[in-house]
Amino acid sequence: MIAWIQKKFEAYREQISYLFWGGMTTLVSYASYFVFSRLCRLDPLIANVLSWICAVAFAFVVNKIFVFRSGSWSPRVWLPELWKFVSARIFSFFLEMGIMFVGVKLLAINDLIVKIAANIIVVLVNYFLSKWLIFRKS
Repeated sequence: MIAWIQKKFEAYREQISYLFWGGMTTLVSYASYFVFSRLCRLDPLIANVLSWICAVAFAFVVNKIFVFRSGSWSPRVWLPELWKFVSARIFSFFLEMGIMFVGVKLLAINDLIVKIAANIIVVLVNYFLSKWLIFRKS
């Protein structure tokens, strides 16, 4: 039974790892959003920008090391990865900001609920961008 579980885990290691680290990135994003919006009393959209910066920094490191196992820290490897990663995250940032704007400002839905929904969508978009554009195997 253990061998079967290990075999299944290894077959889906990347997806499982991405979901786990995506969840941790979402936690970083949500926790920092809470700090900025509730404790620092910043506007929800400004708090979202700051939480995005925290989450992107965390996500790059864990995606590079744990999810896609891009082990090289040579500047010729990690600088292009970082550039593509940040570019992809800028795209998903605007997607998230659009969702936040529509949900919070136009539809007047609770910002914390909209933040959760936006993060689910963003995690999925980011996986495909990371897998196919950023950390793809040669």
